[in-house]
Amino acid sequence: YNGNPGGIYVLTDGEGQTEAEGYDLFIPERKNFCITSVICGKDGTLYYKNDSGYVFAVTGLTAEEKLANAKSAAAAELENYADPADYREAERIVLAKAVADGKTAINASVDIAGVNSALKSAEEAIDLILTDAEISALEPSLRVGITDGYTYTNALMVMDVWAEDSSGNKLSDSAVTVLVNGVEASVNWSDMEKTSYNINFSAGENIIRVTASAGQYSKTLVYTVYYDGTVPTTFTFAMEVFTIGCGWVVEPMTVTLDETMLADMADYFGFSGAAEMKDKVNGAYILSYILEYIYGYEISYTGKLDNSFYISTLHGFDYSDYYICPELEEISGGYDEPWDTSALGEFDFTFMSGWMYTVNGEFANVGMADYYPQSGDVMRVQFTYYGYGADIGNGGWGTDPYFESVDRESLTALLCKAKENGFEDSAEYLEACEKIQIMGVTQEELDEVYNALYNIM
Repeated sequence: YNGNPGGIYVLTDGEGQTEAEGYDLFIPERKNFCITSVICGKDGTLYYKNDSGYVFAVTGLTAEEKLANAKSAAAAELENYADPADYREAERIVLAKAVADGKTAINASVDIAGVNSALKSAEEAIDLILTDAEISALEPSLRVGITDGYTYTNALMVMDVWAEDSSGNKLSDSAVTVLVNGVEASVNWSDMEKTSYNINFSAGENIIRVTASAGQYSKTLVYTVYYDGTVPTTFTFAMEVFTIGCGWVVEPMTVTLDETMLADMADYFGFSGAAEMKDKVNGAYILSYILEYIYGYEISYTGKLDNSFYISTLHGFDYSDYYICPELEEISGGYDEPWDTSALGEFDFTFMSGWMYTVNGEFANVGMADYYPQSGDVMRVQFTYYGYGADIGNGGWGTDPYFESVDRESLTALLCKAKENGFEDSAEYLEACEKIQIMGVTQEELDEVYNALYNIM
């Protein structure tokens, strides 16, 4: 080529090739521009001349040189065939051995065909080694309802675990192990979506280890959390009837389980004092105390406050001005007019209605008697008009949620703080109250009113 260093460059072509490929056949020591075309002699020697007056005769390689070059090129290709960074530690060791064995086979080859065969075999062996991404795709998926590094204020907790195989099927409980400080936790309840485990924290540091196994693959998540029973549990509570257009039964409020409140609850429920109440307190006691003692309503329920509790009907709340949004009415195919608009509970309006509750946005698969409030929780008791909760975001029972799943918890907690700090008459507060109640509200709309309210506080 007519340019420095003035060597010979070979262009290659082959079936399926779509881009130019080539290699340097010869680079002279005496570099300069070429002034002639390459001429091939009868013996295959290539001749040409450069601008310095040198005539070059480029002869072919010997068989030994060709074999040595082929081995060097194959070894280099094998070295760069796979990136060790894409593999886990155990597979990285296997990869290194496959590369080393491949190089040994390449060096032992007696001809170029043997070199190519050894390279191909080595690359096929490497292809069988799974990368980190490939193993991750085969491993179980695992999600745990606990926050690493968090300090919990209640010694008892029912912890949810979502464990699925690579096809998205829920793993059996026997395929999941939950250890709390080395001791296996018992199952509280299991459904088609998740399994809930009984957790009993020790004072100070606690190590939670959750392992899910599916065939030869497993996944383990480890959490370090803390328990401090000297700090009063403080959380947000609300009771909503958004589905029938009646706002809140109980507007977002802060519940602080300090000595005063625990003593009042103990007196109301007939316990010996705050200490005994602290050991007993759960979501059912909280609900009963707030509704019946603080607000003066009555509730009908099955089970007991400390076992298998389910609120069936709320008495004393007037919902005579109810409104069913057109989308829900169409989905439900209509509804039955309530005969008593001061009693709201299961089977009112439709056969799939009733009371449900969420904690931090998750629908519990245990009753309120098995929910033990922790500081920072947002507990929302909600009336489902139709779909066993599909209208309020529950995707269980074989039905997808009817509306976009949104985060109402953050805005619920913020509304609580805003009211406690005197912002309940602000335009931002009122706008947020209106938006959060809309069935089918989008996350973007909630974020907008959240930011507006947050910015004035």
